[in-house]
Amino acid sequence: MSERLKTVSRIAQLIDHQKEIIEMQYRQIQKKMDQEQNLLAALENQLVQTICSFEEDMQDRSILTNQDMAYLYGISSFLSKKIEAKTDLVVTIGKELRAQEVLWREAFRKKKAFDLLKDKIVFTEKVDEQRIEQKSQDYLSLVSGQRK
Repeated sequence: MSERLKTVSRIAQLIDHQKEIIEMQYRQIQKKMDQEQNLLAALENQLVQTICSFEEDMQDRSILTNQDMAYLYGISSFLSKKIEAKTDLVVTIGKELRAQEVLWREAFRKKKAFDLLKDKIVFTEKVDEQRIEQKSQDYLSLVSGQRK
């Protein structure tokens, strides 16, 4: 194996390792995204349940007091702020995920390019070896032909 081929193989291994690390990070970010989306869905569900529960409680009564409205406003505004914060976090994680995907694609392209380069070097070395072998055979046939 020539030095060029060894060097290209080493670089391809490093890029492959980098690609694997990027894939692991992508999976971790995706897992975090799924968890945050589940929490966001739970918060939204909790808000809907709270409002539905409040409406059911109010159907039995004919008069709404300030305390009832303050209670509903307090809970709904608290949950709305939490939902907004979770939504912002999900958007941020989504951006991270897309950036990681771009990095993975770039590493994949580099790996593919170095694999193609390695194949080209192997092919070129093989052709060179065949030429050298052919020259040796031609020389031997010429030398044996002159002896006869």
